[in-house]
Amino acid sequence: MQFTFRLEITELTWEDKAMIDDLMLRYCSARRFAFNRLLEGNTVNWTVHLLQDTTLSLNWRYFDHAAS
Repeated sequence: MQFTFRLEITELTWEDKAMIDDLMLRYCSARRFAFNRLLEGNTVNWTVHLLQDTTLSLNWRYFDHAAS
């Protein structure tokens, strides 16, 4: 089961903001890639496998959440 908490992060440095922006850019790219592969008829497991072969450098959990 996945839980989502909404919160506001205060007093971030520019470096922290850049790191979060980079992470979100790569995650959104993974979601877009997974969506297109699922539209092509691939299974979720195969899509996660394809995501792991990309250069997005994310944890497998990010890929699993992007594909499901």
